[in-house]
Amino acid sequence: MIQVAVTILQIELNKAVVSCEMAGVGSEAALSSLGIVLRISSVVVAICVGIALGMQPIIGFNKGAGFEHRVKETYKKAVGAATVVSVIGWLICELFPAEILQIFGMNEPASMAFGIKCMRISLFGLAFTGFQVVSAQYYLAAGQAVKAMLLSILRPLLLMVPLIHIFSGIWGMDGILYAGPTADILTALIAAGLVGYDSRKKRKGV
Repeated sequence: MIQVAVTILQIELNKAVVSCEMAGVGSEAALSSLGIVLRISSVVVAICVGIALGMQPIIGFNKGAGFEHRVKETYKKAVGAATVVSVIGWLICELFPAEILQIFGMNEPASMAFGIKCMRISLFGLAFTGFQVVSAQYYLAAGQAVKAMLLSILRPLLLMVPLIHIFSGIWGMDGILYAGPTADILTALIAAGLVGYDSRKKRKGV
């Protein structure tokens, strides 16, 4: 389901970019810039997934043994580590976008200007990625597959795809760029609400 969601997102994103008119920048250059952004974000996500997968067996064992304080401590440490990775990745993209784009061979002035804008806007929500990934894996380790699946497909399929079409219809290419951080922030808020709700239920003994 996660792979299907990501594939659908890529298809809809490409279609939206091609349909938008941009002065001085062709659709191929726009697709290249967004492709670079997706590759960079996938590196950060992969590291966060590694942290979350390392957390999974610890959560599963202690959950089954009834050591809830260890479960809570492990989750907090995993979220902290993944958030540090996410924030560092975000800062690098915000501070050195031109240098990163040049690594991928982008040098044409108009394409470079759009690429920098694309990276700074689209990856604005990257700092929240670690929390999202760890929270989804936490629910999977805790045996709550439905919540894990919801958090996993929430950003790419349930939020990002409709936001791309809604925002692009209103603001054109800028709308496509702002769909990413909007989806990231909304996903983080929903994940925080879900984790907070479950935490309150545990404290009440429900």
